[in-house]
Order: sequence, then C-alpha cells, then structure tokens
Amino acid sequence: MKNYFKGSIGVTARQFNLWIHRYVGLGTAVFLLITALTGALLAFEEPLDNWFNRKLAYVEPQTSQPLSIAQLHDQVVATFPQKKFSSMPIEIESNRAVVFNVDRDRSKSTQPTNTPTFQQVFVNPYTGDIIGTRDREQWAWQNTMWKVFWLHRNLLMGDIGQTTLGIAGLLWTLNCFVGLYLTLPRARKQAANASLPTRSRSWLQQWSRAWTVRRFSSWFKLNYDLHHALGLWFWLLALPIAWASVGFNLKPVYQPVMALMGAQDAPKPKTDAPRSQQISMTDHTLTINKYQAIDTLTTMAQRQAQADGLHFVRPLGIRWQVEDGAWQLRFKTAEDIGNGRGASSITVNAQTGVVSKINYGARAAVVNKAEHWWYALHRAHFDNRWYPILLAVFGIATAVMCVTGVYLWWRGRQARQKQRAKQQAKSLQMRA
Repeated sequence: MKNYFKGSIGVTARQFNLWIHRYVGLGTAVFLLITALTGALLAFEEPLDNWFNRKLAYVEPQTSQPLSIAQLHDQVVATFPQKKFSSMPIEIESNRAVVFNVDRDRSKSTQPTNTPTFQQVFVNPYTGDIIGTRDREQWAWQNTMWKVFWLHRNLLMGDIGQTTLGIAGLLWTLNCFVGLYLTLPRARKQAANASLPTRSRSWLQQWSRAWTVRRFSSWFKLNYDLHHALGLWFWLLALPIAWASVGFNLKPVYQPVMALMGAQDAPKPKTDAPRSQQISMTDHTLTINKYQAIDTLTTMAQRQAQADGLHFVRPLGIRWQVEDGAWQLRFKTAEDIGNGRGASSITVNAQTGVVSKINYGARAAVVNKAEHWWYALHRAHFDNRWYPILLAVFGIATAVMCVTGVYLWWRGRQARQKQRAKQQAKSLQMRA
C-alpha cells in the first residue's frame, strides 16, 4: 500500500491517512465539540435535571408511609382522563416526587387541541396531590437538560441535525482507526542482526512516547502531545461511542452493517387496538390488575430468572400493553449488559396470569450483545456511580482533542504558507 501511494500519486500511505485525519477532523470538529460538551453534562442527566426542575422534583420527607404506585396512578388518571399513562415507576424515594409519563400519541392527526400540552406529571407520594406538570418542549429553566439532550441528539434542528450528527459519527468512527494508525511509529531501518525481541522492544518504546505528555515543553508540543495521548487513552471508549452515535442517528447506514454482522431486529411496536377492544388495567376481573402487577411480575421474574440460571437484580419499569391485555416488566439480571437496551423483560397475560414472553438480554446474539455494550457506554446505562464520571471526563477530553486538532492544523497551515513563500522567493531569485 505504501509503495502504491508513493508510486502512483506521489504520497505515502501515512501522508494520505494524515490528509484524511486532518480534513475529516476539521469537518467534524464543531459537531464533536458540541456533542462532547453536552455529553459530559448528560452523563449526570438525572441529578442535573432534578436540580433544574427542583420545584417539581422534590418533596418534604414524611414519617408516614407513601401511597402505593397504583393509588398514585389512579389519582393521575382521574385528574387527566384525556391522557394515557400506560407505564408506571417501580420505586418511591422519600424526598422525590413520583413521575408519570404521558404516552406518546402515535396517531397522525393534525387537529388542534385545547388540552394543555405536557409529557410528565409530578405527584406527592404521601398525599397523592398533583404537584404539577411539565411540558418539556417549552424553553424554560426547568427544561434545561431536556434542551441539552436534544442539542446533543440533533443540534435542535430536527431530522436535518440528526442526519448531520449521524454522518459526523460515521466520519468519527473512521477517524478513530486513522488516528490510531497515525500514532504508530514510522518504519525505520533496523540493524540486520537485530533480533525480533529487540525490534519489538524498540517499536514499543517508540510508541510509548505517543501515550505521554511532555512536561515543560512548548505550547505547540503540549497541544501535539495532548491530541495524541488523549486519543490513545480513550480510544477503546471513543470507538463504541462513535459507532453508537451512527446507530442513534444514521440508521440507513447502521442497520445494514449490523444485519451483515448477524444482528437480530428488535420487534416493532404494535399500533393501539380499537377502544372497543381495549382492556382496562384496573379491571378487577383480571387475574393480575394494576394493584397487583408490580409485586406479582417482580416475583415471577425472580423465579423465572432463577429457573433459567440467571441472577435477578432489580425491576426497572412496568407498562401496560393495551393491545395484548398484558403487563410487561423490564428488569435487570447480573448477566445483562447495562440497564437500557441490554435489560431483560417478562410479559404476562393479565387475564390468565400466564407468562407469554420472556426476553433475557444476556441470551441475545453476540452481535446484539455488542450493541448493548456500546449503547450502554454511550448513555451511561450502568449501575455504577463511577462510570458517569469517566464518561464526563471522556467528553471533556474529546472537546480538548477537537480544539488541539484545529490548533495543530492552524499552526501547520502557517508553516506551510511560510514554506511556500520561501520557495516562491527563492524561485524569483533564481529567475533574476
């Protein structure tokens, strides 16, 4: 490859890859800088969101026992009968309001409505009183983290921004490999009698310099070292996060690639059944109604996981599948990867109480497990309080790499302009 480039177009493979790295980096620098800094904030999305929204998110702890989730759900449904609330939280914290999310409207109706728009309802767990609702689409202080999320996801530009960031993620993925190649030592002539261990040791010693930042060096060398070292230190995190961003934002590219690798498609969501065919989750004739669902399905999930050789950790959330008249509990086992896409679930027919489906994240195909890893790494979906810190540091490091990369290009451009001017002056002198 090296000889081909040098012989056919006058550049070496290293020069060609340097050109790719330089201009792909320049083309994506602004987008990566924005997503890196917003990603650093989103590593702590929940606590930051609660802080910005503290008037709704927090309550005064009381000595009395809180109401059950089902009772709180009753209060919400009675207060907002025009809305649907199919999902319920699992746990109640002593100083936190209980949040119920409004179902997304999957209809394509464009008719205006007089109903106030909101997506969340906050309830006092001790009294059942509605603390308030939140319309996360509004530009308001309490929605700061929601806007940060969409700035990170699509630059607040809808589908155009999402596609743009998907392309940037694809180029970033490519640049991860190109950048790694450029950190490798250049080939040098070795003594003919040098042994293989000696050559290997020499090569590793040269490469180890790319991992370090020289102290007391010039400003240019500091930027150069930071750009190389940070890229190497975080390479194993950068690659899956970059590819996950393609999965989030550029599915026409991501899905065919993953299908070729053997990934299995997730089931498509069903459309709502006609209202005449819908079963109420509060129907007392059901074997498992709303008031029993959380405890019953948690117990069933524990027993089923144990029977299948897995270790149940905790429930994550429950929702009512109105189209099937069934409950679905998402839960985590010790063998699952993260608590997002890699989590497990159990679906139980509410009329018969029979398990209709169980899905273990730990039993997914190998390629799907890889997907679980990079999505969990990207979204910090781990029960680990240290990982968000690592993810935030990675976001800051990526921002530094963007800035140092642009600086190195600018200094290199200045040097190339000076060299070109010298050559032109020399050429003029020779002509004179």
